[in-house]
Amino acid sequence: DEFLSIVNISLTHRFSTYLTAKISGEMYLNHRVYIKSQRSADSRWNRIYKFAPQIIFKTKKFRMQPQFEVLADYTIYDFEYITPGISSFSRRQIKYKDQIYIEFLKNISLQSQIFIRYYEIGTMYWNSFSETAQESNFEHLTKMLLVAQASANISMGCGGRYYKSTKKNLIDIGAGPGLKYDLISIGPEAMIKIQFSSGSRISISGWYEFQFINKQLDRNIPNLFLQTKMYM
Repeated sequence: DEFLSIVNISLTHRFSTYLTAKISGEMYLNHRVYIKSQRSADSRWNRIYKFAPQIIFKTKKFRMQPQFEVLADYTIYDFEYITPGISSFSRRQIKYKDQIYIEFLKNISLQSQIFIRYYEIGTMYWNSFSETAQESNFEHLTKMLLVAQASANISMGCGGRYYKSTKKNLIDIGAGPGLKYDLISIGPEAMIKIQFSSGSRISISGWYEFQFINKQLDRNIPNLFLQTKMYM
């Protein structure tokens, strides 16, 4: 048996030709109950609450749209107090993302993407609405491309990207909290986009990354992506 409820609320206000603000909220409630006793221990509530304000600033040669997000995710097992080995858990998260566009010349622009996220995972005690934090996670991605409009249908770009992911153990086991995993990926990136008069388009992008794990160079990885959208 399953109960699912999703509520979304969004409010947009345009202050001027250049400035627009948005506020959105979401509530996700899901209760899954297993009728047969063999799986009843997995019966659980999943509750997600999200709040995300955003600002959009746009001129002819400059655009940015920073968005902040606060999220709380709770997974509560119905029978955790009588079933050994099962514990409710929570994930609390804060996130920032942005896309920045700056036009330098008529056919040359700087395009950037920024993504930052921090969240903690812990054991949840729903009756007292308290938790014990167990692990923290931090992610950061910055990508910048210098894009040239070669023609009306073709654009090309080159630049670089930086990505970092850090996981830490927040439980004091005698030696204190410590680093579990640290990944840094850095490398050059390039792309080309072709737009056809029919509306179809082809995008090819790739980057070569140098991966450092716990500050030691681990491996080099080439990445290539091909995306197509066809209209007949």
